[in-house]
Amino acid sequence: MSGIGMNDRQEPDQLRFVKTDPAGNTTILVLDAVQVDRRSLVARKLMGASEVFAEQAAFIDASPPRPCDMGIQMMGGEFCGNAVRSAAAWKVFDRQRWQPIPSYGEKAELEISCSGIDHNVRCTVMQRGRSEFDVMADMPLPVSVGPISLGGYTFWRAVFPGIVHYCFFHDEEMTAADKKKITEMVLEHFPVPAGSAEGILFRCGDRLDPFVYVKDTDTLINESSCGSGTAAAAACEAVMNRRMFVKIRAVQAGGTIVGEADCANGCVTSLRIGGLVRITSEGMAYL
Repeated sequence: MSGIGMNDRQEPDQLRFVKTDPAGNTTILVLDAVQVDRRSLVARKLMGASEVFAEQAAFIDASPPRPCDMGIQMMGGEFCGNAVRSAAAWKVFDRQRWQPIPSYGEKAELEISCSGIDHNVRCTVMQRGRSEFDVMADMPLPVSVGPISLGGYTFWRAVFPGIVHYCFFHDEEMTAADKKKITEMVLEHFPVPAGSAEGILFRCGDRLDPFVYVKDTDTLINESSCGSGTAAAAACEAVMNRRMFVKIRAVQAGGTIVGEADCANGCVTSLRIGGLVRITSEGMAYL
């Protein structure tokens, strides 16, 4: 398959894709090669309501930097936990679909490579149904976790490779206008570098409302769920409350993701997220 553009006969290009649903954070996995400098354009087009329609896109990496079961590159070069979980679910689905007897309940261990980090992510996948999988992923550890003040608000900031999250804990529900104002304030005060992303997380009780800005695609999405945001909330709660272990339920618009954090001497030592991933469709996109 060729990359995005037109061929000699001026016919639209076509790309094989898989669409997944990790707790509502709909993700497109592009299976064919696309030139790096064209991925942002392709991602924006595929994500559109008149195309495949999703909150984010990832591209299968045919030559990952390390040995692994599958490699992916995010649309803006950032890291994404839900895309990693989606890739792991798709890999198991693609292996199992031709088997005469489904392997429901069996666990598979996979290593997934992703942009934005310098090591593989270990995933544990258990098939629940024909196209439904429970996927637990070991997340990258935050470089730092700590409180910051801005505009009269206190945030907990978790700095990860490829993405920085600002978590705002509040006891009462906030209006959409207030969330928009705070999100714009954070993005203006903390510019996002190329190849990275920034998340503004609103945490009220078990609820988590994530806004994610990706620099290279210039997109700000109020995501239905966010994997790295769930990990960030767990990390922040562990450090903030000086707990050795924290397990949270992050109830989000598209579903629930579980986050777990182990902590020692104020530092996060391990971090995991888990939950349901559905393979919803696969096919050919014409661009």
